Amino acid sequence: MTVGVYQGVGGGLSTCMTLDENLPVAAASASAVRLVPPTDPLYVSGWGRFAVHLDDTVDLDDLVFAVDPPEGGLVSHSRDETFDEDHPDVVVAACGLPGTYELHAYDRWSRDLLATTTFRVDDAWAGPDGPPVAYVGRVGDPAGTPAWGGGDPYLPQNLDVHPTVGQRRVAVVLVETTDLDPLADADAAVLRDTWRAEVFDGVLHGGVTESAAIYWHEVSDHQLTLVDAGVVGPLRLGSAWDAITTADSTGKSEGVFPFARAGIAAVRAENAARAADGLPPLVDLTTVDTVVVVPRSIPADPVTGFPGRFQWPYATVRGTDDQAFEVDRLVVDAGFTQISLPVMRVIQCSSMPHDWDARGSRTIAETASHELGHTFGLPDEYAMDGDAPTYQARDLDGWTLMSSERNAPEPTVPEKMRLGWVRAGKVRTLSAAVSGPVDEEVVLHNAEHGPAPAGRYAAVELRIRDGENYYFEYRRDRPTEVSDQSLPADLTVLGTHVLSGDVPSEERRPILRIRDDGDGDRGEFQRGDDYRETDTTDPSYPNDFALRVLETRPEYARVKLTYGDAKPDPQIRPYAMSTHWQSPDVEVANARSQTPGLRNVPWAGHPNTVLATVRNPGKVDAPGVRVEFSWLDMTVAGGPEMPLGSQTLDVPTDAEVVFTAPTTWVPPTSSSPHFCVVARIAEYTVAGAREIIVDNNVGRSNYSRVVSASASPSTRTGGVVKVTNPYPVAADCVVSVLQTSPIQRTYLEHSWVRLEPHGERDVAFRTESMIGDPNLPDALLSQFVGSLYEPRDELRLTGIARLGTGCHGHVTGGAGVLVTSGRATRFVRFEVVDGVATGQVEEVGGGHPASGSVLVTLRRDPDGPAREVAVELPVRNGTFRGQVTEEIRPQDIRWAQAHFVGGNGQAPCDSDELLP
Repeated sequence: MTVGVYQGVGGGLSTCMTLDENLPVAAASASAVRLVPPTDPLYVSGWGRFAVHLDDTVDLDDLVFAVDPPEGGLVSHSRDETFDEDHPDVVVAACGLPGTYELHAYDRWSRDLLATTTFRVDDAWAGPDGPPVAYVGRVGDPAGTPAWGGGDPYLPQNLDVHPTVGQRRVAVVLVETTDLDPLADADAAVLRDTWRAEVFDGVLHGGVTESAAIYWHEVSDHQLTLVDAGVVGPLRLGSAWDAITTADSTGKSEGVFPFARAGIAAVRAENAARAADGLPPLVDLTTVDTVVVVPRSIPADPVTGFPGRFQWPYATVRGTDDQAFEVDRLVVDAGFTQISLPVMRVIQCSSMPHDWDARGSRTIAETASHELGHTFGLPDEYAMDGDAPTYQARDLDGWTLMSSERNAPEPTVPEKMRLGWVRAGKVRTLSAAVSGPVDEEVVLHNAEHGPAPAGRYAAVELRIRDGENYYFEYRRDRPTEVSDQSLPADLTVLGTHVLSGDVPSEERRPILRIRDDGDGDRGEFQRGDDYRETDTTDPSYPNDFALRVLETRPEYARVKLTYGDAKPDPQIRPYAMSTHWQSPDVEVANARSQTPGLRNVPWAGHPNTVLATVRNPGKVDAPGVRVEFSWLDMTVAGGPEMPLGSQTLDVPTDAEVVFTAPTTWVPPTSSSPHFCVVARIAEYTVAGAREIIVDNNVGRSNYSRVVSASASPSTRTGGVVKVTNPYPVAADCVVSVLQTSPIQRTYLEHSWVRLEPHGERDVAFRTESMIGDPNLPDALLSQFVGSLYEPRDELRLTGIARLGTGCHGHVTGGAGVLVTSGRATRFVRFEVVDGVATGQVEEVGGGHPASGSVLVTLRRDPDGPAREVAVELPVRNGTFRGQVTEEIRPQDIRWAQAHFVGGNGQAPCDSDELLP
């Protein structure tokens, strides 16, 4: 669903972009201004507030601020709700390069330098909660995170979720902290050669030449090539280990963020030095796809009991845990000074200790391959301690690299499908819910023998529901090859149970063996083995399903599948990253919904109706389906829900039915209202047939709408997002940010917060348009967008829980914000007399008349918004007039307010409330 944030920017600001020396304004004296930086250094790509102390001779609006040198950061002249006129401040978004910089304050009119302060940007950060982070410009790719293939029963799901074909440029960056002596040149060369061999060139392990690049080239059927983008270092970081990250009692540090930030900052510094000498970059951060950061471990000291320090293997997961880094800065002329705009880019990252081969039974090549799999978009598949016991027993073990990297097993077929290596025509798709019962023989091709020829398939996909499938594929041992060197069983049809989507279950991994049918097969079927499900009391599985392996040969296996399904399946599609954290089946309607840009946007303080579309692809009608509605604060996980009632309707087979919440929802008004609405199908049963699956019965949509309107200076808007840890263990809960506009800035209070089991915390975010910044003329910003007020920014906040187990974070949910820029407006007058509403709306700071429409809301009871009446009137040349008493008598009106809905580059605004 659409969420709106309107950025108010001062009318007439464009006339203030050029400093006018002829204005009769007295120049301020240097002693009139004093700047005070934050107590602590700014974190790389972080932000901070600088206090501005002024005497009575100067006003903050008479000042312009800039960083020197300009590469050090970017100043925001905008203001938010925390701004204090008596204690003013400005926000500085720091650069990605550690160093010492200055903030300058200039007289806007005389251009005199009035004040200077020094501040430092550092790669060190202390404390359990993460540093504040600033995102400037476009960050991430909203089109790069599809949830799954959709509900078409005739096409496979999980295809091309994260296509990874062609070349991927990978760099290995070795780093060392200040509490280590620098490595000698000869030792450094040996270390680089070791990592180059393990990641790219190959090294002999057990008689097989292995490397991460060789492995991925082979298992992708030569569709993926890892390109050596540099093996460099060790680069000297600017801080000690414990200043960069934390470690547990064994000396182990987890999480990729701290060393990735510090390592890429070190590369930036080296690149800048080389550019000054006319040399090419050490690592080209503008083209590299993945950076493997390898910190040198610190040895333990048995005398003192110091456990040492080492970095546990960890990685980002493409499409879910993306991290943006500053890779360059664009210096532009701002008139009398220069400023710089950061060039932000998402780079996938992994981290490993430099001495990994000495710390366990896995080789660098094996674990580097596993961690790179995360950066391609594959999650872990090994069981976690918190998984339900029934799911732990169905762990994939050695059937995929993403469960156990020892002996280099290949990814499963559904994982290869996600990466774009298996085409739709090579997956036999069966869906009894739509196409009727199945009784068919299928020949499964062994993947190690190349692409499946005609008449054979790489896998069978058996549709359970939209986003849940069984897969069957054929595997065999290859002890002398790069992959599948020692599988749990040879000449075996592997059956897997796969859940798709962005938000994993808190009880299981996305891919498991199919459940055991009592004969101990554990999803592994050799010739003559069979698998049956006949338990119709369990609604989570199809009834009368059977598989029998008829024949196995080195190149293929022949299986027979039978599947009968005659059950209802009412369902609501879930929310996902790909849908901007909004379920396509949940909608909010109100009096503003017909206005362009405001459809499906909640209206705080006014009546809203929540709707849910339920479909039934099952082959049996579903009478008496009950949908329960609720709402809660905007969150990137879950939280307490407030009920909105339920409705019960029949849903025929192959039909869609719209359900309506019986309780009118009036979202509370606040300085920054944020909401999540939920529609949930109660567990469904009908005489003789239970629902196929109960896990597809919840749709939710997260909302954030902030109306910001002011004159010069521009406004910074936002609010809080509730971060929740849904797991039974403590976790670092990250807020990942994506934004689509090149002229938007977003500030996050903490990049992560440490939460106890099932804990929750509010994390503040602020977002602003660069339009109206005195250092950024409209002509400059127009180079990035065709029209300043037309583009919208999709700001996506995704929750990632890092549990201290495993080697990547887990998506907990997310929230979406739609940001639209507009010139600030205001009501000059508004009145309702004898049932006729009249008024005038104009832009702030110039008086230009508004155009569009207003909604006039009227109440019989000032405290009864649920029964208010709304009437839309056109605004022409800034004025409106119209009868508003068709549904309410003039004498019954006890409260009225007008709402300009915005548009045409103008931000919305509200009038004062009218009371009799």
